[in-house]
Parts: sequence; C-alpha cells; structure tokens
Amino acid sequence: MEFKLKKYFACDVLSPLLILEDIYNNKNHTLHELLLEDMDSIPIEDVLKYYHKNEEKINFLNHKVSDKMIYSKIMLLCELISNSIYEDRLKALLNNEPYTKKEFKDLHDDENLIQVNKTSKFHDSIVINNNRYGLCLPLNAFNSSYWISQELNGLNLDDIDLKIRVDPFLKNFSSLILKSTVFSAPLNWEDIRFLKNNLKGQFKDYRTDVVTEYLWHPRKRNEIVFTCEELPSEDEINLRGSRYFHAIFEKNSGKFIHADGSIKIYDKKSFKKRCNYSIDNNEINGIGKEIKIFRIDGNIPKDKFSSLIMSYFYWNYDLRDYFYKNIIK
Repeated sequence: MEFKLKKYFACDVLSPLLILEDIYNNKNHTLHELLLEDMDSIPIEDVLKYYHKNEEKINFLNHKVSDKMIYSKIMLLCELISNSIYEDRLKALLNNEPYTKKEFKDLHDDENLIQVNKTSKFHDSIVINNNRYGLCLPLNAFNSSYWISQELNGLNLDDIDLKIRVDPFLKNFSSLILKSTVFSAPLNWEDIRFLKNNLKGQFKDYRTDVVTEYLWHPRKRNEIVFTCEELPSEDEINLRGSRYFHAIFEKNSGKFIHADGSIKIYDKKSFKKRCNYSIDNNEINGIGKEIKIFRIDGNIPKDKFSSLIMSYFYWNYDLRDYFYKNIIK
C-alpha cells in the first residue's frame, strides 16, 4: 500500500509520529487533507487489531486526540509509512542509490564513500552541488545517524582521513537538535594491549531478539582488530540491516589507526547462514551485502573511539555497559 504522505517523510529525519497528531488537529495544515486520505485507506479491522495489541501504549501516549480509534489509526499509519520507507531504503542501498545520479559522478570511491575535508563543513550533512545530504542511517530509526554524526563532526581532520556515505533519501532535510549525550571516559587498555588470544562475547536483548557479538583479535605483532555486529531479529531483516563496526588498535602507540561503521543487509537465506557462525569464524566474511557508512584512517584517540562506537550503536545498552563496566578500570 502506498501512502500520499510517504514521500514527505522519506526525505526527513523526523518520525511521522512527531507531527501526525498536529497535522490531524490543524485543518489548515497543508498536509491535513493528505493525512485524512491516508487514514481512510486503512481498513477498520486493521485498526481494531492494532488497538487491541497496543492498547496500553495508546492510552499512555495519546494526549491530543480524544477518539482512541482515530489515534490508533494515526499510530498505525505512522508504523506503516515508516516500515515502507525502511524497506525502500534497503532496496535503494542495494541499488547503489543515490550514487547513480549525475551530481555524484567522480565524488565517491569504490566503497561509495565521499571524502570529508575542512571545506565540506560536515555537521549532520554534507553539501553536494548546493544540495544538503545526510549521513546514511545505520538503523530503521529516522534519527539514528544523529549521534554518530556529532562524533564524526568533532574529529580533528588534521589527524585523520574521514569518508562518509550519504543516505539515499535524506536530502535538504530539517535539522534535528537532541539533548541526549553519550557518556564516554578515558579507557585503560592494558588488558587489551597484552591480549594473546581471541577475546569474544555476546549479548542478547530478549525483548527484541537483537543479538550483539564482539571480538578482539590479536594480529601481527603490534595490532589488535576489533569487530562488533548487532544482528536484528529475523522478522526485521526486511526493515533494517545489522550495525557493524570494525577498528584496528595499535598496541605500541595505544591509539587506533582505523575505524569504520557499516550496515550488513541480509535476506532470509543469508541471515540464517550468518546465524550459524560466531563472529570469530571467517565464514561470516562475504555473507550479506555490506554498506560502508563511514571510514576513518589516522590518529584516533582512545576516548574518541569510545565515543564513536557508543554513538554508532546508540540504544544498544548492553554494549554501552560492556565498555563502561568491563574495559574501563
């Protein structure tokens, strides 16, 4: 089912839920009639089913719409529009959008990353041919690139080489200001620096079935490779990819010399294959389609690494607790 408001929300970082109530209550809003048309297209039996499944949440959130069925229809419409956009984003990334457009010719490398320099003025976006493009969303959440964008923006471009991938939809979007921060403190890396064998671990969120795996892998004489992947539940692989992070730690200098963040897009077959292996098994290489979102090469201080990874995996509380409780000493 295609909704008339879908195009409006696809190119923004604002969730439909943030403004659909206001649009409904404001008959003079330019999108009011389109909203009513989209709401009318939803079968009433679907609305009733949604209400009975989410009654507690609906009663808690609803403050502006007196009719619970109307509010349920607004909530359901938000979910349907959002999921449709998430599905389209994965398809667009697999089709290499937006890099098929002429304005991106010769601007990106073979990983579809664009060089960021001091003249690029990257904050939450980068300007290309007078159009403002946002960092590719790593998760099926409209604002999921916000925190990692802030961390990338704070890097010293004199010390590192930074490349990013732009989102296929986020073009000339509204700026978002959030008052949430990621806690980060200087790390004690002595245990990691003297690591001789693989160190791996796994977390599982039993509410969502999201599984997170991490691995510290000693390589050569002076390097330790860190990898981490947050695997979605099987019923969400059509909406989101996994969040994947890779970094190289230099033991002698105590600094990171590389870090990159990606998403890996799976279909049902490749997802089941990936779930058969642990993160320390080389068989996982090449499973799924990897979409690189950013890459950093150069001098990355340990505290910046901590901020980067916790910002990239925002909402992953197990990973945050792991870094804070088990590494910081």
